[in-house]
Amino acid sequence: MGQGRIDRRRFLLYGAALVAAPAVMTALPNRSARAAANYSHPGWSVGAPVYEMNPYFHAQSTRLADIVPHLDAIAGLGVGILWIMPVYQRGGISMYCVNDYTAVDNELGTLDDLKGLVNRAHALGVKVILDFVPLHTANNHPWIQQHPGWYDRDSNGNIVHRWPDVSQLDWFNPNATLKEELWAEMERIVTYWVRNADVDGFRWDVGLDIPEGWFIRVRESLQSIKPMFFLGEGWPASLHPENDMSYDWDLPQRFKDIGVKGQPATILDTHLNSENASFGAITPTPYRMRYTLNHDISNPNEGEFADYGGQAATLAFEVLSMTIGPRTKPMIYSGQEVGIRTALGWTNRVTTNPNYNSSPLRAFYRRLFTLYK
Repeated sequence: MGQGRIDRRRFLLYGAALVAAPAVMTALPNRSARAAANYSHPGWSVGAPVYEMNPYFHAQSTRLADIVPHLDAIAGLGVGILWIMPVYQRGGISMYCVNDYTAVDNELGTLDDLKGLVNRAHALGVKVILDFVPLHTANNHPWIQQHPGWYDRDSNGNIVHRWPDVSQLDWFNPNATLKEELWAEMERIVTYWVRNADVDGFRWDVGLDIPEGWFIRVRESLQSIKPMFFLGEGWPASLHPENDMSYDWDLPQRFKDIGVKGQPATILDTHLNSENASFGAITPTPYRMRYTLNHDISNPNEGEFADYGGQAATLAFEVLSMTIGPRTKPMIYSGQEVGIRTALGWTNRVTTNPNYNSSPLRAFYRRLFTLYK
């Protein structure tokens, strides 16, 4: 599609027709990863859509054990990879404010609860990746006292705080000994989760700011245990091939430019041509995560549908996000499949108990995932 022209009216009508169509659409051929030495995508990742789960929202309570009964509904959509947002012991309100990397947050439950969730997902044919937060710790993390040399500091010697509730680690420390200590400890921690919770990979928060050398090292280490899937948060081609997937960061904005600002749909051709120039020569072919909603995208007043120019336009853009370009891997966010339209950010807690089997949108996403595969 990157070489052709896009008729906006045509794809809007196509999206609306897909919502209404009673029959499951014919599946496209499965995509196959082109293997490169040491960096082949795991076979199970081919044709596997992603579901980002906010564990503090998804069930009536915030307990991981209470999410398990909902996994059948997620698997029923055709989801192949479940990305669980951070489960670690928090040092503040945000789940990205980690106080203990090897403990499950008290509000979520225990390691056994997480293992139970992973085991059930595996039984349903769904792989699980954990959201890992390597760039910073909570401001009250024990490392600040135990390993002060691991932290990034400004010209006055103060720890850097890119966000007020977290302290930034120094991944590029000029002191080789301190850098190796940090790299080795982070490798030990992710290995712990693979061995003790049987997870199948990681999403790296702010992955574009983590050194390529560490990704090379940890991928080789973890691949010796089981096939791994890595999602690096960020858009640069430099995240590959050590990471299987990166974000198509600008695509949601292009959708908004079309649906809200009325720009011509041909801006998507420009977008894809630029991607082809950056990613086309990389092997194996990188996955690009495409989506209209994630935990960073929210509109507290209007909700998702308003962001893209109304419900019909949003659903049409969903069609495109799952079928556009050769590197596509689609992702949807907690509650998207049942039409939840309010913002679900990092700090939300359960206020309702959605019926994940009830919404007609489920059939829409199920057909889209079938089309993707």
